[in-house]
Amino acid sequence: MNIDPSRLVDDAAFMRSILESSNDCIKVLDLDGTLIFMNAGGQHVMEVDDFSTLRGCHWPDFWPANGGAKAQHAVESARGGKTVNFEGEAPTAKGSMRYWEVVVSPIFGEDGVPMRILSVSRDVTSRKQIEMQRETLANELLHRVNNTLAVVSAIVSQSLRAASTIADAENSIAGRIRALSRASSLLTQGSTINTNVADIVRESVRPYIDFEARVTMAGGDVELNSRAGSALALTINELSTNATKYGALSNATGSVQIFWETLDDHLRLTWRETGGPAISAPTRTSFGTMLINTMFRQQLGGSVDM
Repeated sequence: MNIDPSRLVDDAAFMRSILESSNDCIKVLDLDGTLIFMNAGGQHVMEVDDFSTLRGCHWPDFWPANGGAKAQHAVESARGGKTVNFEGEAPTAKGSMRYWEVVVSPIFGEDGVPMRILSVSRDVTSRKQIEMQRETLANELLHRVNNTLAVVSAIVSQSLRAASTIADAENSIAGRIRALSRASSLLTQGSTINTNVADIVRESVRPYIDFEARVTMAGGDVELNSRAGSALALTINELSTNATKYGALSNATGSVQIFWETLDDHLRLTWRETGGPAISAPTRTSFGTMLINTMFRQQLGGSVDM
């Protein structure tokens, strides 16, 4: 067979141009998982300044936790002639955590036996974040729907117990459900709307119990933007729901005190329950607690003490 040497050069240059233009991290490994080659696009996405510092490293060691076991299994499978797909988190060379979709396959020699291993990793961090956000939103929606149903049930039962006539019960139930709707609307206001802390607390608590008799609130005139206001409304809703189900507002004698004050550029709000049933330390962290921590610690950069 006669082969034009210039054609070989052209083919090699063409293949190299394909490798260099790809945004996937394309790697060639020895059969034991030692890193031999990484394309330029892969070095960019992996934040590698000098590949020579990585050449000869054991590729599965780049994966933390159980990701290393997945990568090692993929290497062993490719060494046996099989292609393996997996996903996992691993940092770049500069420590930026990314989520990767990986295909590991054998590179066969002329004798049909694997001689090298090809690993192609694609950065799917954005997709994974969207999936996680959707899951969180779905969990939050389910949680809020269940809480709303529990609150409506409590509103109906409390109103019926306190009413002297059916008409009184109907008016009480309707008024409290309207208040619940107004409190919920605080969570969907536009980003340019400011809300007063007193309004947030009042409207968030009003649906749960006879406001004047069972709940005391005090604090200065403080305006919050919609982001902070929504977080506070959601938090007060969680605390009120919990108090109605298990705490001071679940009986006929308990009460709630809510106080807030400004310290420098921070708002400190205190929720205190007295006169409720006996309590014990929880055995697990509820979704409501995680939600409150997320609102204040992650979204607003604040702190929560319970």
